[in-house]
Amino acid sequence: MTKLENFTLEELMIFSVSILGALGGLLTVIFKSKCKTIDCCCIKCVRDVDAIIKEEQVMKGVLPKVKDAPDIENIELKEPEPEP
Repeated sequence: MTKLENFTLEELMIFSVSILGALGGLLTVIFKSKCKTIDCCCIKCVRDVDAIIKEEQVMKGVLPKVKDAPDIENIELKEPEPEP
């Protein structure tokens, strides 16, 4: 009898859900962090943290939205006149 035969399906499911939960928690912490550079397991990422902070403040209503930006939903596209 091998060691693998001692495991039941429920134990395997609990193990796999635990691993996936731990990975999900790690990714959530990384996503919500305000670090400029993230270096993990030979993968390096440089993020624009200032833009993320400003976006969160706009979503919370702390900062007003930019008024100079054009309204994307109501942009009229002008086609050039055809040449004769």
